[in-house]
Amino acid sequence: MVMGVFSGLCLAAPVDLSSQVAVTYANERSTLDRLTRRITSTADITLTNRATNPIMAPLHGVITINNPTGAVTMPDALGGPGVTPYARYYYAPLAAGQLAPGEAITFSVKFVRQAGVTFTYNVAPYGAILVTSPTKLSFGVHPGNSVAGQAIKPAVTVTIQDMDSNLMPTATNAVTVTIGNNPANGTLSGTTTVNAVAGVATFPNLTLDKVGDGYTLTASATGLASANSNAFNVIAGSSASIIAISGTPQSTAVNTTFAVTLVAIVKDDCNNPVSGATVTFTAPTSGQSGTFTGGAATTTATTNAQGFASVSFTANGAAGSYNVAATVAGVSTPAIFALTNTMVQPAIQATPSPLSFGDVTVNTSTSLPLTITNSGAAELVVSSINGLSAPFSIFPPTSFTVATGASRQVNIGFAPTLAGAATGVITISSNASNQPTLLLNVSGNGVAPPGSPVIKAPAAIDFGPVIEGQNATKDVT
Repeated sequence: MVMGVFSGLCLAAPVDLSSQVAVTYANERSTLDRLTRRITSTADITLTNRATNPIMAPLHGVITINNPTGAVTMPDALGGPGVTPYARYYYAPLAAGQLAPGEAITFSVKFVRQAGVTFTYNVAPYGAILVTSPTKLSFGVHPGNSVAGQAIKPAVTVTIQDMDSNLMPTATNAVTVTIGNNPANGTLSGTTTVNAVAGVATFPNLTLDKVGDGYTLTASATGLASANSNAFNVIAGSSASIIAISGTPQSTAVNTTFAVTLVAIVKDDCNNPVSGATVTFTAPTSGQSGTFTGGAATTTATTNAQGFASVSFTANGAAGSYNVAATVAGVSTPAIFALTNTMVQPAIQATPSPLSFGDVTVNTSTSLPLTITNSGAAELVVSSINGLSAPFSIFPPTSFTVATGASRQVNIGFAPTLAGAATGVITISSNASNQPTLLLNVSGNGVAPPGSPVIKAPAAIDFGPVIEGQNATKDVT
């Protein structure tokens, strides 16, 4: 019997290790000595360590002889009936060192009996299991690549080991796992602290919420050296939402392309962008609407690494508001883009404004150009230009069209016959959206030629009180 402490390692007393050591029998053979009528039988016995810890020397094979019909001896064996430590025959195939887990050792046994004696036997392994103290943790099953928000599979396991990396099957320590390397600032959820069972802590429901490459987990337990897992990646889950993030609301003139592309983002249920998802954009098929590239009312786009899908859209010729929907498989609520087609309209500008002739000699005439410009997005139709009377005039044409961005000149004349100021108002009628009736002031001043008498009437003549039905006169100088 061996029991003691060696370098912090404890050896249990030798016990029957049949549950932890496999015994196999081979090469059983017998020979008969014809002179002595004695039979010698031998066999090869193999002991294999099926335990998770080493078996320390000495490892004995203890022989039990069953139902003999006569005397049976074992001349090569140790001990024997009535002899300690087993009061039976035994062999010592492992006299020094240790038998590691999975390792085997073979020895031979010999039986001697008289001819006619029968028996059976069995071999029981007796020894001392190396009992050590837990010193460290190690990942048994490392985390594999997983989907955000879903349990890491297969379940992560952490083993409690001694300093020689042997499993400690009796350990029940509480083991905690946390994020080691955290490339995407993710959060670890699930049961992160569990008690080991038979030296193994199993984590069946760990999840990470953020997509990222190169995550690691760290396992720790009080009094034990921690362990780091292999690196693993977390990818996005299935599409859970689609949102319009650009291009809504907006408007454009009919038959023109919207200035901002329609952009939708697809995310999983952990709010991670989903790449490679097919997004279908659909516009109304009649009335105010438009078309995608290629002229169709529906199209598809694939999300990029940021989860974005984008398309260009062109308004049709019908003015009004409408929605374009973006959908993705697995998501019931579409992304909606609110769009408006606006009718293009002309706009008018007239310069100079006001129009001033300044001083003009009486009984002469002059003219100035009036420039009419279309600053809108459709053809300007000027239907009439009027409103002036002598001494002003408008030279034809007084009705015409002006293309978008173009200008047209109309000449305005001034021919004073009397000295003094003259004013008038030009009325321009058109289809302009900003000023369908544009009023423009015109002024000029008639002056007498140098050295000529000037007839200048007073601004007002005061007759004083006059009886109704009578005439009154007054001299004017």
